[in-house]
Amino acid sequence: MHIIQQFILDTYKEKPKHFTQILKRNKDVLEYIKLNVPATINTFLEQLYYAVYRESNICKNSNIKQLKTFVGYTFCGKTAVCRCAKESVSKNVSNSKQQYTDKEKEYINEKRVATTILKYGVTNNGQTEIAKNRHNTFYADETKVADITRQIKETKLKNHGNENFNNREKCENTCIEKYGVKNTWSLTEEKQNPNLELLRDKDKLSKLFPRLSVTEIADTHHLHAQTVYYYLSKHGFREPYKSTFEIEIAYFLNSLGIVNIHTNKRTIIGKELDIFLPDHNLAIEYNGIYWHHDKIPHITKSYHRDKFISCEEKGIELFTIFSDSWENKKEIWKNKIKAKLGLSEKVYARNTSVITLTPARTRLILDNNHIQGYCTSQYCYGLKYNDEIVAVMTFSNNRVGVGKDRGKDTYELVRYVTSKQVVGGASKLLSHFVKNHAPKQIVSYSDNKYSVGNLYKVLGFELEKDNNAGYGYYDPSLKKMNHRYKFAKHRLVAEGFDRTKTEFEIMDERRFLRIWDCGTRTWVLTI
Repeated sequence: MHIIQQFILDTYKEKPKHFTQILKRNKDVLEYIKLNVPATINTFLEQLYYAVYRESNICKNSNIKQLKTFVGYTFCGKTAVCRCAKESVSKNVSNSKQQYTDKEKEYINEKRVATTILKYGVTNNGQTEIAKNRHNTFYADETKVADITRQIKETKLKNHGNENFNNREKCENTCIEKYGVKNTWSLTEEKQNPNLELLRDKDKLSKLFPRLSVTEIADTHHLHAQTVYYYLSKHGFREPYKSTFEIEIAYFLNSLGIVNIHTNKRTIIGKELDIFLPDHNLAIEYNGIYWHHDKIPHITKSYHRDKFISCEEKGIELFTIFSDSWENKKEIWKNKIKAKLGLSEKVYARNTSVITLTPARTRLILDNNHIQGYCTSQYCYGLKYNDEIVAVMTFSNNRVGVGKDRGKDTYELVRYVTSKQVVGGASKLLSHFVKNHAPKQIVSYSDNKYSVGNLYKVLGFELEKDNNAGYGYYDPSLKKMNHRYKFAKHRLVAEGFDRTKTEFEIMDERRFLRIWDCGTRTWVLTI
C-alpha cells in the first residue's frame, strides 16, 4: 500500500468526523488524487475512497453508485429502480431460504397462506379479483406477451445455451444417466418403507392423526415429516391454512368436550389470537420460535407482553406457548389447559397432609408437572393424598441475584404446582411454611406466559411491580432455550469473545435467536 493511501486510512480512523477537511489541506494527498483518480469522480469523499480502494462509482449496470460514508458504496437506489439492489436482495433471500429446514419451510408456507386468507379471503393472492384483472389485461395485450416471451427465451439462451431449456428435463436426464430412473426419490429407503402403505390408507391414517402430531407419526414410522404432510393434505385431514398445532390443540379440546373454538380471531382484542374459547375466556397463542425472535421486523421486545395486556384488559386469560416449550412439555401444557377449564380431578386440602420433601423427589415432581421445571430451593413441602403427592410448594432464602435485597427475614416462594385441582392446597402449604419459619415478608413472581397472578391475590399477596418483558437465547443447533444470564457479557468475555462487542452482537454472530417473553409480575406478602 502506498504511503499516501495509508495516510488517508490513518487519518480516517483517528478523525472519522473531520478527516475530509484535514485531507483537503494536505498538498501531497491532493497531488496523489490528481494523478491516480479518474476525473469523472467529482466529490472529494469518493476521490479519497477511490484513491485507497480503486473502486469505481459506476456499477456493473452502468449506474452511478452512492457513497454516503467511507465504509463503502451503497446501491444507486431502492430495489424498485436499482437492478444491483434487486439482485443483492434476491441473492440474500435465496441464501436464507436454502438454510431453512423442512419444518421451517412448512411453517412459512402455512403462515403465508393464513395471512393471505386473512387479508384477501383467498389462499393465494393470485386468486384476488385485482390479480385476475391484471392477468387478463396483460394477456389481452399481444405485444406485452410477445415481449415477455422474448425476454424469457433470451435469458434461457444466455444462461443455458438453449432458448427452450427446461430444468425438469435436465434433472430427469441427469438422473436417468446416473441412476437409471427419472428421480432419485424412488431409490431412497423411504420409497421402500412399508409404512408408506399406512399413509396411503386413509382409514388407518385417520386413527393416528391428529391423536399424534406429524413429528410423532414420522419418528414412530421412520418417515420424513414432509411425506406425512403430503398424505394428510391428500386425504383432506389437514386444512392447508391451519397450522399443525391448531389442529392438534383443537383435537385435544374436542376430546375434552370443548366445541366452541374460535381460531385466528382479530376482532376480540384487535390482535390475532390463534385460539379463543369464549365460554371460558381463555385464549391460546402458539409462537413458532423461528417467527417470533426479535430479528423479525414486527416482533418488538414488548410484542408478546402487549398481547397479554390486551387480553387481560378484556378479561381474557392468555396462554402463550412457544414451539420449543410445546414440543418438550406438551403434557404439562395439556394438564394446565385442563385445569384452567375446570376439568381436573378435584381434591380438598383438608383431606391431605403436609410432608417435607427431599430435593430429589421435589425435582422429579416439578420437572414432570411445572412449565419451568425444578429450581433449587431450601424448603420443599408437599400435600399427600392417598399415598400420592398432589401439590408441591417450595421456598428459598431471599435470592439477591433475582431481586433486590430485602433482608434476612424475607423468603421467596419459588414454585407451586399441583397434579390435581387441590382446593385450598396453596393456602395450606403457605400457612405451614409461615408457622415453621416466621417470615416477615415473602416475595414471589408470576409468569405472564401462563398466569395473571390470581392465586397470589387469593393468598393475600400485593402486586409490587409489573415487570417488562425479559429475553432468552434459543440455540437452533441444539433446539434449546437458554436463560440470558448464561450469556451475560462478562461470561462471554471470560470465554474469550471480543470485549468490544455487545452481548447481542456476540450471540448474533453465534447464530442464537433472541426471544422476548411476556414479562413477569412481582408479588409481596407482608406478615
